[in-house]
Amino acid sequence: GDSNARRRFADLKDNARMDTVDFLSPLQLDVSMLRAAFNEIVEGHVGETIFAHLEKIRKLTKIYDLSQESDKFDVLVNYISSLSDKDMATVASHFSHIANLANIAENVHRIRRWRAYNRGESSLFFHHSCADVFSELQSKGFTPQQIYDALSKQTVEFVLTAHPTQALRRSILQKLHGIADCLFVLHRDDRTPFEHEEAREQLRTHLAALWRTDEVRRSPPTPEDEARSTLNVLENTVWNAVPRYIRMIDSSLAKIGMPSMPLDSRPFVFGSWAGGDRD
Repeated sequence: GDSNARRRFADLKDNARMDTVDFLSPLQLDVSMLRAAFNEIVEGHVGETIFAHLEKIRKLTKIYDLSQESDKFDVLVNYISSLSDKDMATVASHFSHIANLANIAENVHRIRRWRAYNRGESSLFFHHSCADVFSELQSKGFTPQQIYDALSKQTVEFVLTAHPTQALRRSILQKLHGIADCLFVLHRDDRTPFEHEEAREQLRTHLAALWRTDEVRRSPPTPEDEARSTLNVLENTVWNAVPRYIRMIDSSLAKIGMPSMPLDSRPFVFGSWAGGDRD
């Protein structure tokens, strides 16, 4: 039951401490750094009074998170409810951005740990690479030829939607991607002092632009808007990711003695209904 789960988690933590990429510390440092830099920018824009509200809400939230007591939650709710509509909108915007920054820091950390794992310097709780899957299939009795034949005939279709409830606007996503790029530079061991300072300055620029960018779309998306969003995914993600992933498949196949995938195979196809659902 719970005791077994706690022992298993303790074992995982002990193993994580042996990794060259620690499981939590770098992520916590990144989140703290981003929060501090962002708060400095926000305070300069909203002034001391509004920023005091933000800090008070953060502290009350932390108190409730640690205690999980209903009366502490009531104190938090009553404090937020006492704010004006304008101040409440600023509070919502601030903490929405903070959550997005924490998410982007976690994404960067996942990539950092994944790269360390592939260098043989880190452990992972879950193994989903092609090499891991092929190894597991072989352990269950499948031959390399069976794996190759099944993969050559397999097709996965992705349908790109253009749902109006997309949480993040394209302009926000672009700034978050810029912040992620800065974090990657700051994590490099071979960066020069100039590269470090340049990345910090670019990070501050992206954070300032993030705060000044409206998170909410003020008008319904047109079919052209939906098409642009789909093209943005294709150009900035699919165009680079698919060929790279196929090369990873070919590399993993070579390790089990199989050739590259046939040229006429179609592991992935893409479709879209952007602009087609106008209800």
